[in-house]
Amino acid sequence: MASDVLKLSGRVLPITTDNCRLYMKTGERVVAGESAIAEAVIAESAQRPTLWIEPPARLSESAREAIEPADMIVIAPGNLYCALVPSLLVDGVSEALQRSSAQVVYVANLVNKPQHTAEFSVADYVDELERYIGAPRIDTVLYNTDEPSPDLLERYALDGEYPVTADEAVLKQQHYQAIGGAFMKKDDIVVDEDESSDDAKQDVRLKRSYIRHDGTAIAEKIQKILT
Repeated sequence: MASDVLKLSGRVLPITTDNCRLYMKTGERVVAGESAIAEAVIAESAQRPTLWIEPPARLSESAREAIEPADMIVIAPGNLYCALVPSLLVDGVSEALQRSSAQVVYVANLVNKPQHTAEFSVADYVDELERYIGAPRIDTVLYNTDEPSPDLLERYALDGEYPVTADEAVLKQQHYQAIGGAFMKKDDIVVDEDESSDDAKQDVRLKRSYIRHDGTAIAEKIQKILT
């Protein structure tokens, strides 16, 4: 169904088909369930949170068969503690990633989630991912160097959301290759609108109102890395 909705040419595979629930411990507090974790305040804790799933879930065979022989594995941007890390908690995922000879590429987030990853840098995201992988498995990191427009920055700041920072001096010292680029969508959104009853079309340009990745720019860079 996801393949049909997203009109994908590839396959969408579940990381697991087991019924499980996400848990998180931050400080002395335990939070149960993805929705509750999404609303929890993590950033104020002196320590990074510990996440796990109950009951233990197993890596689906279809996902294992895709991961282990892959040429490249791309970890897409997303909610760190509610989307990316939970996939790494499934039994067998870490082992499959470490057995695979694939290049592992992480596409860094553009904006921090204020209650979860406030003041996180690109390197902080990678550290957390590899903490749950259990090994320094990420080979390449793509991070954005483009600046959002001032009005977008102001709008996001009202919700306490700020762009992810990238300390190039720190990134150069890491085991992975960090590649900066203009990976943020900046052009206007163009939609078609009926102009008359004879179905003639007129382009309508809408001002971009969200900070989003430029999928084409990222795909082109990933293809270059792969070749």
